[in-house]
Amino acid sequence: MPAPPGMTARLSPTYLALLALALLLTLATAWPGLVYLWGQWQTNVAHNHGPAIVLLAVLFAWQKRAALRAMPFSPRWLAVAGLLPVLVFMVFARRAEIHVFVQYACWAALASLVVATVGWQGLKVLANSLVLLFLAIPLPGFMEASLTAELKLVSSRAGAALLQGFGIPVYVDGNVIDLGIYQLQVVDACSGLNYLIPLLAIGFIFAGFLRAPFWQRALIVAATVPITMLMNVVRIAVTGLLVRYAGPQAADGFLHDFEGWLIFLACVGLLIPLAALVLRTGSRPVSLGTALELDIGLGRVPPASVQRPAPRQLAVAVGLLVVAFASVIALGQRNEILPERKALTFFPRVIGEWVGTRESLSGGVIDMLQLSDYVLAQYRSPAHSEPVELYIGYHGSQRQGAMPHSPLICLPGGGWETLSLDRTRLELSDGRALPVNRAVMQVQRRRMLVVYWFRQRGADYANEYLMRAALFRDAVLEGRSDGALVRLITPIDTDLAAATARLVAFAERLEPVLPEYVPD
Repeated sequence: MPAPPGMTARLSPTYLALLALALLLTLATAWPGLVYLWGQWQTNVAHNHGPAIVLLAVLFAWQKRAALRAMPFSPRWLAVAGLLPVLVFMVFARRAEIHVFVQYACWAALASLVVATVGWQGLKVLANSLVLLFLAIPLPGFMEASLTAELKLVSSRAGAALLQGFGIPVYVDGNVIDLGIYQLQVVDACSGLNYLIPLLAIGFIFAGFLRAPFWQRALIVAATVPITMLMNVVRIAVTGLLVRYAGPQAADGFLHDFEGWLIFLACVGLLIPLAALVLRTGSRPVSLGTALELDIGLGRVPPASVQRPAPRQLAVAVGLLVVAFASVIALGQRNEILPERKALTFFPRVIGEWVGTRESLSGGVIDMLQLSDYVLAQYRSPAHSEPVELYIGYHGSQRQGAMPHSPLICLPGGGWETLSLDRTRLELSDGRALPVNRAVMQVQRRRMLVVYWFRQRGADYANEYLMRAALFRDAVLEGRSDGALVRLITPIDTDLAAATARLVAFAERLEPVLPEYVPD
């Protein structure tokens, strides 16, 4: 019901009660995922700003209350229909206890409720709040790992180039900058992601307070990415300079941490003059002070003279939420099944004619990958001139986001460059075709063939997204989320065909052994 010209409309008591009930039921249905989200905010440095982002999202919504009172409401049945699959997904995600799915489903349910009760115009008015809520959700683990790895490589190369510009000779090997007296390793914490995510949120909040065309505000938000990368490169170069002239201790401890905070403040400081410059461009240039609208909406709103009746769409949405909440109570939590298996510690040293030598991962790598168990070994056969490296990384549970990801994310950190990558099948002698990812990688003059696949509850996957879809299905239906990454590496001595034949020969011996350690 639109408000008469020059007047505002308030929500009827029934409307308010249904809205409050809808919000309460949405949060209650997603509750375990939200509790887990709170824990992520407390432990993940890149997302410590989460609670503040949620408060600002609420503030932005409150700021728009006068606009909402004056605008016509156009509830949409289409959004109610869209809410149904979202809630079904949320119910199953909660039963499977895959919390990241619950979190995104909760956000999608809130967006659907806005359209179902207010209409598309209301979604536009509340867009700032919804985007902020989306930014408050940490990225899925595999996406964060991929982004971190890429940022580390870019930062390492650019930081080394800047150091060379200062006349300091350095050698870059992946994400390691060799200064001669010290090897400066660009670890996950130095990738820039810890700056990028909060600065992106700050940029969006800042743009939200500007009275400016959309393209200018979007440009200001987008500028947070190059600003973060530039300043992270400066941080790495400054650390290299300090190591060069003050000693290796400058790369760790208080000085390193303080330098990180200083760089982040510099990122924020650069954003302000850049925004002022953007606002001076275009057909209607304005100053930053003129465009900045710091009215946070805490003043009085003119009293409303009419009431909006509760729309039927909201009542139906509440009904769907009641069913969803009742479903999670009735279904309960799916107890996770941890199948019996042999520990990879006892993985055989001899597989057919192949004899292996065990190797170890560092404690930091094990913690980063969140492995339950693993084996890393070099296998040799009298029939083959080169060895095959076997790595199996096993996760007993993937419910909390600890999932295997492509080794091509990590290997470039050691200096390896991917020359080719394709998805293919290894034809085994028993007639089976093993789906795998195959990559040719190179560092200096050395080349190697990498083959990897995901063994998940008796099935093999080359595609990571199909693997995660199967994970969701099996967690719901079977109560299992265990699985592993299997990776084989061999040098390319003469030609690719010979290296491929070597991996096929090893894979044929490996396959019958795997089910004892990675159960079907």
